[in-house]
Amino acid sequence: MTFKELIAVMFACVLANNFVLSNFMGIESVGSDISKSWRSMAFRGLYVTLAVVASCAITWPLDAYVLVGAVASLRILVFAVVVMAVSAAAGLLFKKDGSSFDLPVMLNSAVLGACLLNVSNGYTFLAGLFSALGVGIGYMLVTFVMAGVMGRINMKNVPKAWRGVPITVAAIAIVSMVLAAF
Repeated sequence: MTFKELIAVMFACVLANNFVLSNFMGIESVGSDISKSWRSMAFRGLYVTLAVVASCAITWPLDAYVLVGAVASLRILVFAVVVMAVSAAAGLLFKKDGSSFDLPVMLNSAVLGACLLNVSNGYTFLAGLFSALGVGIGYMLVTFVMAGVMGRINMKNVPKAWRGVPITVAAIAIVSMVLAAF
């Protein structure tokens, strides 16, 4: 692949094929991020970006050289273990309070989904890394957009039955329809 094609793959994952808005992967983690400060969201976005790039960098060679011919369930299990190990290692590097596990990143389906889709799409190692970088940047973009949307919604008088998860899911659905029109 040329450098231009690699950049196109990355931007496709940021905008057109955004894992959170078009594939609904990672939506569980975005919903938990929107009530935090901008700095916290930026850190979480960088953390997810690091986790997805590192996980894809480990899972691609595993799939290409070790898991050749393995059943899909074994591949998913191995990839999930890699994602959890990478998240725990990143937690050890970046946590100041000594806690090593960040459950929202470990359970973030966008990280595991990026690893699986990179392999199933037949990306090369470098294209997989650019795709993973696009997934991380797209995740960060969605958390910032949703923080703005939810900030505006929280200023309004929302009926009691719609507060919390229902209004968050409805807002994410509307933002994803805007992306689909894009």
